[in-house]
Amino acid sequence: MKRIAKVNKMLWLALLVPTIIILSSFIGNTEPTSIDPNEDNDTVETLNTSGVKINHIKYGDWSKDFPNVAFDNITYNRKGRPGTNNIYGYNVTDSHKPKNTKPYVFRWDKSDTKTNTWWPQGVSGNGNSDLGGNKRMIMNSWYSKGKHGARITIMDISDPANIKYRHILLVESTNREYTFEELNMKEKYQKEYKKYPVANKYTPVKTHAGGVSWYKNFVYIADTRTGIRVFDLNKIFKTEGKNGKKDNNKCGFVDGKYHAFNYQYAIPQVAIYHIKGASSFACISLENVNGRRKLWTANFKSRVAGDAMAVVKKTFSFNPVKGIKKLHNMFLMPKDKKKHIYTNVYGYDLNEDGTVNTDPATVEGYKYKYAKIRGVASKTGAKVVTGDTKLDINGVNGVYREGDKVWLSRNMAPHYKASTCRLVIQEGDKPAEMWRFPHTSEDFYYEKDTDILWSCTEAPSGHLFVWSAMDTKAILKNTKNIGKKPSNRIMFGVKRSSYK
Repeated sequence: MKRIAKVNKMLWLALLVPTIIILSSFIGNTEPTSIDPNEDNDTVETLNTSGVKINHIKYGDWSKDFPNVAFDNITYNRKGRPGTNNIYGYNVTDSHKPKNTKPYVFRWDKSDTKTNTWWPQGVSGNGNSDLGGNKRMIMNSWYSKGKHGARITIMDISDPANIKYRHILLVESTNREYTFEELNMKEKYQKEYKKYPVANKYTPVKTHAGGVSWYKNFVYIADTRTGIRVFDLNKIFKTEGKNGKKDNNKCGFVDGKYHAFNYQYAIPQVAIYHIKGASSFACISLENVNGRRKLWTANFKSRVAGDAMAVVKKTFSFNPVKGIKKLHNMFLMPKDKKKHIYTNVYGYDLNEDGTVNTDPATVEGYKYKYAKIRGVASKTGAKVVTGDTKLDINGVNGVYREGDKVWLSRNMAPHYKASTCRLVIQEGDKPAEMWRFPHTSEDFYYEKDTDILWSCTEAPSGHLFVWSAMDTKAILKNTKNIGKKPSNRIMFGVKRSSYK
């Protein structure tokens, strides 16, 4: 059997090497784009926000009779893992690592690293909350590709040698204070909600949960098509969880008991801010500096449509070089400026009590257009890959803005240093610039006490997202990795002040 396996591996290598060589030559010979670097309004434009409307949908204290659990009494049942073993695309240079503050990078447990059912998206922490006391805590939001809706994860990272965490299901009342049409809800989500009768008292929350922010006892979730959903950490309640080895497939108040699938805890929704006249909501972060509180959101726009990705995935399954070639063609900036895609960022005032100011006059909006590729003068950096001197800013999954300076995670950029993601930084009227950044980076959270800008990556083991950024030269040098399924999923932070 070992001999057969060895022959198969050699055959696989023989087939793969020429493919990689062809792909490498393709990546290195794309045509440059002609963009005028002196073009007016090249970096950022101020948006007219007078048409923005914010509808505050309040919920009553519908969970007051539930078996409430104090936040500090939550128990943890999973452990984070140190290191970056088998994590592809974590390309942060030593100069940007916050080495004096640990942890600044860690992995989930094995099951959370490889699951295709749950996908991590948002990142926040208790830097703007008294909850957790002196503990250093991080929060994540995840969405499910199954029936479970969305969840948050509470992580205690106070002890770098003992990172522990717990997933908590997001739920909302079956007595909804809105209509499906009012929230522009997808048909597939409507069908899921309709499965739960009013007698169940609550349902899982169907949302992409693309971003999360934490202020006091409130959790703010970016809902792509709707706006902002709000949950109360002071109202977490205990459920039946998983009964031994048997999965719990129930959610809601059923047969006199509280269920949340296999989850031991659930957190109730207490409000929705339905926002019209602004772009969609892919991510969210909180600026809370010098008395200024602003929830910043950004939209996700991409040249790669869902149906196009499906075609690429199908092609990749039988012809990897052709599949990746299609992806890389989609990631390049078109010569035709009319096809360039930009990112809109909106800011919403957050009142001291945790409510969002619904006055449109307090809303800020900005359009971010282009970012310079650093190092082009010395023929280093991504110019070697694309020939461009800058890229349009799109595919954004994370935003943090403070004063007149913004940080964006820009995905689906041309392949560079094992990643298709860049960190974009822009201040005032200066040109935006890009740095290499871990592959598929998502939401942002700025931990003020440590100067760490936190994010996470999303792709599980063996997913097409990982293969799309494969460093072909590295594979050729290290053939033992061929046939394995590296993951891209990790929690990480960078030292914000190190980016000059």
